[in-house]
Amino acid sequence: MLLDKIRQTINKYKMLRAGDKVVVGVSGGPDSVVLLDMLRQLSKEMNLSLYVAHLNHKLRGQEAEQDAQFVKKLAAKFDLPFTVKAADVAALARRHKMTLEEAARQKRYEFFEKAALKNKAGKIAVGHNADDEVETVMMWLLRGAGRTGLAGIPPVRKISPSGLTIIRPLIEVHRQEIKAYLKKHRLASRLDSSNLSPLFMRNKIRLKLLPMLRKEYSPNFDALILQTAGILREENEWLDKEVDKALKRLISRRLDWKISIDLNRLLRYNTGLQRQIIRRLVFLVSSGQVSLDYRKVEEIIGLVVAGKTNRRVILPGGLAVKKSYGLLEVTAGKETPRAKEAFSCKLKIPGTTNIKCLSLIIKTAVFDRPVNFRYSRSKFTAHLDRQKIRLPLVVRTRREGDRINPLGMRGYKKIKDIFIDNKIPPEKRADIPLIVSGDEVIWVTGYPAWREQISDRAKVTPETKKILEIRLIPKNR
Repeated sequence: MLLDKIRQTINKYKMLRAGDKVVVGVSGGPDSVVLLDMLRQLSKEMNLSLYVAHLNHKLRGQEAEQDAQFVKKLAAKFDLPFTVKAADVAALARRHKMTLEEAARQKRYEFFEKAALKNKAGKIAVGHNADDEVETVMMWLLRGAGRTGLAGIPPVRKISPSGLTIIRPLIEVHRQEIKAYLKKHRLASRLDSSNLSPLFMRNKIRLKLLPMLRKEYSPNFDALILQTAGILREENEWLDKEVDKALKRLISRRLDWKISIDLNRLLRYNTGLQRQIIRRLVFLVSSGQVSLDYRKVEEIIGLVVAGKTNRRVILPGGLAVKKSYGLLEVTAGKETPRAKEAFSCKLKIPGTTNIKCLSLIIKTAVFDRPVNFRYSRSKFTAHLDRQKIRLPLVVRTRREGDRINPLGMRGYKKIKDIFIDNKIPPEKRADIPLIVSGDEVIWVTGYPAWREQISDRAKVTPETKKILEIRLIPKNR
C-alpha cells in the first residue's frame, strides 16, 4: 500500500512530528497531487495543519493559468487553505543569466519559504520522487560535480538561515507507483507539456539517456544510482561534521560580514577537506545565498597554496576571499558595516526625534492601556509597558554582543542571529536602528518578524497601566 510506504519514509528520515504545520508545494502534476492526498490522509492521525502553495512561473501561458485554477479547486475540495501567486521566471533568468530551470527553482523555493513563514509552518513538503533523484544524479554527473551533487536529492534539507525544513515524502516512490495510485483512486492531475520538451537537459536525460542505459547496460540501473546516492549522502553527513570540527580550530575572528581563519592550520588539512571548508565559509558569510562552482573553489585553493599576500578572489554576490598575513579572510565585499558611520541618540518621550543619517523620524507617545489592547503587527510600530522601561531610551546601531529577550521566549537571542534568520544582508545590518534601555535592546526595528522585535521584559500585560508607543516614519514614505 502506497500510504504505508510513504509513512515508512517519513519515519525513517524523521520528516514529520505530530502537530506540525506544513506548506505543501502543489504544481498540479501527478507527484504533487499524490503528495497532497497522502499528507491529507496522514494529517488525521498526526494532527497536521496543511497549507497548499502554487507558483505560476508564467512560462506556459494559458496552460499555466489552468494549472493554477486546478490547484485552487483541489485545495477547496480538500477544504485546505491555499496561496497561489505568479512570478516572471523568464525575466529573472535573463536578468541574472540563469537557465529557466535554475530561475524557476529559485523563485519557487523563495515563494514556498515566504508562505511557510507567513503561516508559521516549520516544514515545506515537495513532490520529488525516486525517478527525479536518478535524473538529478545523472544531470550533475554530466555537468561535473562532487560528492554533494552525486548524493542526489536529500530527503530532508534545512533551509539556511530561516531554519525551515524541506521534506520529500515521495523520495522512495517511483513514478509508475504514482501513476498507478492516481488511476486506482481516479484522481485528476495536470500534465506539464514542458516535461516533454527536448530543450531542457533533465528531459533529455529522462526521455533519451536513461532508457538507453537501462536497455543497453543494466535493467537495474536506477537501483544502482539510488544506492550510490544514498551511500554518498551518509558519507557527506560525516564529512560535514569534520568540517564543523575543523572550523572550530581554524576561525580566528568572526563578524556578521567577515570570517578570518588561520591560514597555516588550513594548509595542514587534506585538499579535499580544504575545499569543503572554503565552501562552508562562503556559505556562512553570505547567509546561505552564495554557493561556489568548481572553478571558483579551485581558484581559492590556488590562492591558499601559492597566491601572494593581499591577493583576492572575487566571488558572486559581492563577496571576496583575501589572503592576508597568516590569515584567509572571506568578506561580504567592499561595503561592510564597519564602513558605515555608527550613530546613537536619545529619544524624546513623548515627542519626535529626527535621525538624519537614516532619513527617519521616530515619534513616541504615552497613553493609558485600552481594555481591549492588541499589539501592533507593523514592523514600524512597537507598544511597550512604560513602567518596565528605564529611561533614557537610546536609538543606535547594533554593537557586537547585542541581544534581546524576544517576546514569548525565556532566554535571549543574539541580534546577529535575528538578522541571519531574517536574511538581512550583512551590508544592510548597520542601517537597522535598535531601541535600547541601558545596555538592553528592547526593540529591533523594521525588518525581523514582529515577535522577535519586542523584548519580553518590556511587554504589555493585563497589569500594564501606561503604554509607550514608538513609531518609525521613513521620510521617503
